[in-house]
Amino acid sequence: MVKFVVSKNKNGEYQFNLILENGKVILTGGGFSDRASCEKAIDSVRNYARDYSRYERKTSSENKSYFNLKSGNGKVIATSELYDAASGRDSGVASVNQFAPTAKIEDITE
Repeated sequence: MVKFVVSKNKNGEYQFNLILENGKVILTGGGFSDRASCEKAIDSVRNYARDYSRYERKTSSENKSYFNLKSGNGKVIATSELYDAASGRDSGVASVNQFAPTAKIEDITE
């Protein structure tokens, strides 16, 4: 089952990961001061995931491919993992597009 996992980072901030059935983290968003803000960001991911124009395809300084998912105002909601090739990045976009809108939330902050 594909799911959003809500956790806290080392700084005590909330973050989420979109995790595929194989356990691979495909998308991460974070730095939220409270759980409600984190869940609001997850709702934004769900809402914008099906709109391919919201995906910003990029290349890192290490020549790895990745993407950002942006909201309607252009703000980055979440960032993908790094991929060795653009084709892997594009498959990642397709996975987020397909699975994020219906992914359940699992909270592991307790």
